[in-house]
Amino acid sequence: MNPTSQPIIAQFEIPNFPANAASLDRQSALLIENIRHTLTIHAEMFRRILETTPRPSLMLAELLEDAGNRYIDFSELVCNASLRSPKD
Repeated sequence: MNPTSQPIIAQFEIPNFPANAASLDRQSALLIENIRHTLTIHAEMFRRILETTPRPSLMLAELLEDAGNRYIDFSELVCNASLRSPKD
């Protein structure tokens, strides 16, 4: 991450799902809702942390980078599993 760039902390935008989103299984739908809710909470926490003193540690930035990389791994696993699943 470039330390001079300033990411925008805003409320997490909930994307519009395609019409077939209603066909999601309950487990996937609950996970999606949980992740959305968690991201909204985290965005507010980071906004507050960045506006107060003391400033956050670089360890937090490193943890966030590691977590982001792990979520990219999860995304790739889900994508690969989806591509392998039989078409309805």
